Amino acid sequence: MSLEIVVPIATLIFLVVLSYYYITKIRSERKIDFELLKAKDKILEPIESNWSIRVLHPTKIIEKCKVFYDDIPLPWGKNTDDYMYIYEKHFGIGEGGNARIPKGIEKDDAIVVVKDGSKTLKKRKFKDLPTTR
Repeated sequence: MSLEIVVPIATLIFLVVLSYYYITKIRSERKIDFELLKAKDKILEPIESNWSIRVLHPTKIIEKCKVFYDDIPLPWGKNTDDYMYIYEKHFGIGEGGNARIPKGIEKDDAIVVVKDGSKTLKKRKFKDLPTTR
């Protein structure tokens, strides 16, 4: 092969590899990692519940964390001012909380979705979540 062909091909390969590296790096910097667990703990307030979904230790801030259970939004608790359920919560780095699954809607094949606003962060089957205390 002549040098006139090798140089453009080598340059193209270099640019493709460099682009892939930067795209991968940008995506990894934007990704929020956290633990997603289920916990069996029976409570009556703020909602009668036998199970909760735990979002723990995010590596980045989650501004508007929402948890859905088969498209049903799960409450984090009640507002002390007006006693309305809270369905959206702010988490700083390393923080966490429990979203309550209302009694009677529990099922193993339910899909649990965690969102930050409208962006889906994780999507798992309830039965596949690790159980914690």
